[in-house]
Amino acid sequence: STSSSSSSSSSSSPNSAASARLRNTGGLRRLPVVKSPTELLDKAKKTPKRTVKNDMTIKNIRTRARKHGAESLNSLTQALCVPLRDIVDGYRREFRRLHPFEQVVADLTVRARQRKDGLTLEKVLLEIHEARKIILEAGKEWVYRAKHAETAKEATEATKEGTDRLLELYKEFAFEPVASMVDLQRSLRSAPAVQLDTPAVVLVGAPNVGKSSIVRYISSATPEINNYPFTTRGMTLGHVEVFWSDEDQIARAVVPDEKRKAKDVSPDVMTGKYAFSQLCQVMDSPGVLVRPEGEERNEMEELTLAAMKHLPTAVMY
Repeated sequence: STSSSSSSSSSSSPNSAASARLRNTGGLRRLPVVKSPTELLDKAKKTPKRTVKNDMTIKNIRTRARKHGAESLNSLTQALCVPLRDIVDGYRREFRRLHPFEQVVADLTVRARQRKDGLTLEKVLLEIHEARKIILEAGKEWVYRAKHAETAKEATEATKEGTDRLLELYKEFAFEPVASMVDLQRSLRSAPAVQLDTPAVVLVGAPNVGKSSIVRYISSATPEINNYPFTTRGMTLGHVEVFWSDEDQIARAVVPDEKRKAKDVSPDVMTGKYAFSQLCQVMDSPGVLVRPEGEERNEMEELTLAAMKHLPTAVMY
């Protein structure tokens, strides 16, 4: 056992950064917040007016119109493209850093979406990436036209035409994939964040046997309860605070206040009524069915098995 523990400590050292990062789940909640395409478009429209001023120190009217037009079009191009770039880079970066349990949750969520409309996460991200490239190239072309216009009037016209065209391209190529990301993130970011360094128990069993009722009764969770299989469509997390009279004796357990945090010290402990208390996590799961070996399981069952496999929880069957 000695050699086992020493090898464990030596192997954990190089991975200290990764261990710290995976101390808790919640990576899905750290995914970039994707605003609606309408909101992004409205904000981009206002950006040139807010950031680009007509340089009245330039006396030549044509030169001034060229400069204002080129800067306005460049400002609009960046306002349209930067959020698209951030969506793609942010999602790809954070997905690589997810806890194994959340990787399964993300995969199941994306697979469900794929069955719904044929879209995969990578396909949506690729469409957003391609939309950005199209808008960026068009923006460069219109900036060039405004910058090299023969007259002030042509520079102004190029600015207006370029603005209209860039907004049209956004609506044509970026609007739908961004809207798809908004819909997808709603499901991804709703996954519970399990504290890996806090005691937890997950209730597992066949569907419709009362797991949700138990979790609702003993913890702060409020899972849906109905009389049909797989009522629970995801993992529901609740908390219960356990009070100890001494190191070996549990005195009582209560449903904590919603604002209660694991690091907070209960007033009952501070006054000496109890020796200490521990905030514990209770997780409801969709359930598993008895199946012949090798038979494929549905997403709800895979989610339950992922919680058992990847989370350091006790399992109550």
